[in-house]
Amino acid sequence: MRQSKGFSLVELIMAIVIIGVLAAVAGPRFFSTAAFSERYYAEELLAGLRYARRAAEISNCSVQFRLTANGYDLAYNANCFSGGPASYTLPVPDPSESGAPFVRTDKPSSMSQTATTTPFVFLPQGGVANTAGSIVSPIITLNGSEVIASVSINGISGYAVLN
Repeated sequence: MRQSKGFSLVELIMAIVIIGVLAAVAGPRFFSTAAFSERYYAEELLAGLRYARRAAEISNCSVQFRLTANGYDLAYNANCFSGGPASYTLPVPDPSESGAPFVRTDKPSSMSQTATTTPFVFLPQGGVANTAGSIVSPIITLNGSEVIASVSINGISGYAVLN
């Protein structure tokens, strides 16, 4: 009787079929970039909120955070030191873009964003207010095909946390 040293053709074909089925089921998940771009946007949104808070504290001028269809933007109160009514038309400079306006338009198309209060304002003292001046604690909800997250902002301190 012969002693076999290897796999039979049937065993090799079965192994290839099993590997093929696993690749067909799990492969698209590994090659999808939606999860990465959605998670990146959520982290970038959090960084933008924290930057708005710091910009308001450092400049001693309130900063408006506004969600847009494709992302968000930041603007200073143009009448901050003149005592006039609030007018958020002065763009906050983006430190990573050599002073260009802080505007983000890279929200993934697979993601929607909503906020309990929009726009809202970071105050120089660190708090958050709505456009009427009342302290609010906004929550921004991000719903994507791969990532569902929310950002909570404390109305008293202005600190933002990604949940």
